[in-house]
Amino acid sequence: MKNIKQLVKEEKGSAIVLYVMVLSVLLGASAIVIDYGMLAVCKRKLTNAADAAALAGAQELLEKPHSPTSAINIAQEYAAVNGAHPANVTVSLANNNSEITVTVADTVNYFFAPILGFTKGDINAQAIAATGTVSSLVGIVPLTIVEQALIKGQEYELKSPKLNEVIGPGNFGVLALGGTGASKYEKNLREGYQGSIKIGDILETEPGNMSNPTKRAIEHRVNQCNSGCTHTNFLPGCKLLIYLPVIKQPTGQGRQDVEVVGFAAFFLNRNAPPGQGNESIIRGYFVDTIVPGQITPGSSGFGVSAINLTK
Repeated sequence: MKNIKQLVKEEKGSAIVLYVMVLSVLLGASAIVIDYGMLAVCKRKLTNAADAAALAGAQELLEKPHSPTSAINIAQEYAAVNGAHPANVTVSLANNNSEITVTVADTVNYFFAPILGFTKGDINAQAIAATGTVSSLVGIVPLTIVEQALIKGQEYELKSPKLNEVIGPGNFGVLALGGTGASKYEKNLREGYQGSIKIGDILETEPGNMSNPTKRAIEHRVNQCNSGCTHTNFLPGCKLLIYLPVIKQPTGQGRQDVEVVGFAAFFLNRNAPPGQGNESIIRGYFVDTIVPGQITPGSSGFGVSAINLTK
């Protein structure tokens, strides 16, 4: 029969074995919690860097469509600013330079995991940003322009008696959005129509001149701009910047249905406000803009573009 001393020694030995086992489990848990937690933090950092770089590069593609190298350089710069090592950043273009892909990689050295035989972890993140014509908009004004080649910086008459000859007798370039009548027209011209209009929608024209509602709405917009914006230098959200649907050439007269084929942006000419009667003319300069929204990838459209992160 074992004596008491032998039993105590055996229990101490078992306790040591149990302690080693528990310590191993604790170290393994620490490796998972700390090292893999650190890996997740670095992964998130790389993802943010890739997203920022792709968006910046895509914007450069829109602003300088004939300089793809500039977009690549901008993407690499933004990745570095957001913590990516320049040597670990890869940028490529696709779909006729309408899409940019940024891949960022890094290696994380583990602290506890080497006890389990793991010394480091390789991580990477990829972001793809696509550019294209915006396919739908909220906030458009109840004006329209017939499909044509628009010239940046050129002034256009967006509401005018002359448009009777273009859109059809009785039409001055006005649309009925969310309802008909002068009061609805004035509200939409002041504030923008809050419904969503998309390419392919069929809209209804609003015949009639409506001089006073036109004058009041445009005066309101002009008074809302206190920053001295111009069509070559304007702040985002400036009330003088308006968006309107581009339509197919109509063939009827009076109130009629027209099809939306795109969207265009114009900067109102504050120095030539609409007057009365045949002088109730809204003039604006055609401009390019980038807006939030879904896109028709790769389409050139009419100058209103958007950027979507597709990955």
